[in-house]
Formats: sequence, structure tokens, C-alpha cells
Amino acid sequence: MAGGQRHYLTHAPTPDCLLDGITRQTVIEIAPSRGIEVVERHGDTVRGAALAEPVA
Repeated sequence: MAGGQRHYLTHAPTPDCLLDGITRQTVIEIAPSRGIEVVERHGDTVRGAALAEPVA
């Protein structure tokens, strides 16, 4: 990204494979204001993903 800015991405499991709890909802709500993009995916595809990984 221009100017040395980093783009961060986090993956959140969809509520159909996990309880839709307050922690999950809070992360999804706050992350964009911190410059972190949230992608919701089924839980099987989220396993092993970093909490917030830099994206080139």
C-alpha cells in the first residue's frame, strides 16, 4: 500500500458454526475502525488463520 500503510485482514467464523457471542460481535464491530477488514467465513476455513494478518 502507498505511504507504508499496511492493510490488515481478520477472518471471523459465521454464526452458523459458532455461538454468535458478544466477543465475536464486538470484534466485528470494532475492527474496521482500527483499519482491520473482517471477512466472515465458515469455521472450517478459518482454522489456523492469524487473528490479524498483514495483506500485501
